[in-house]
Amino acid sequence: MSELESSRAKVKLLKRKLKSDGEQAKEKISAMHQIISKLQAKEANNQSNVELERQVKRLNELEVEVETLKIVNSRLLEENSELMKKMEAAQMLASSVEVPKADLMEDVNQLREVNEKLMNDIDQLKTDRCADVEQLVYLRWVNACLRYELRNFQPPPGKSSSKRFKQELEPKV
Repeated sequence: MSELESSRAKVKLLKRKLKSDGEQAKEKISAMHQIISKLQAKEANNQSNVELERQVKRLNELEVEVETLKIVNSRLLEENSELMKKMEAAQMLASSVEVPKADLMEDVNQLREVNEKLMNDIDQLKTDRCADVEQLVYLRWVNACLRYELRNFQPPPGKSSSKRFKQELEPKV
């Protein structure tokens, strides 16, 4: 973006310089016309040829300077045109970069949300797994306690024990 702003500033500067050079050229042309008018008036008044030659020499110098300014002006116009093209290219590039950047940010946000959800699911699964393991340990402990009780249990006379009940239910082969 700073290249774009720099290009815009340079274009403005070149436009101002171009306008200034044009105004200077107009002033110099006006000055030349005044000089010509003076020369003509002096010629009409039969002034010395030396003064006339000096004025003609100055006029020629001004004409050369005007031509030089025209060349500089055309060069500045070309440079201005090139800078405008570069600025347009930079604007197109900047706009093409902004669209994928927005898409990438949206994708990043979606992935972040999915990652958070998965992390929450993993935490929940860990919690559930811990609860299941605790329950399994408790049930095994209860099972061991019950087996111990059954092994040491002597039923009162006349009542059947679970061992006899189990033996009675098993099919005989």
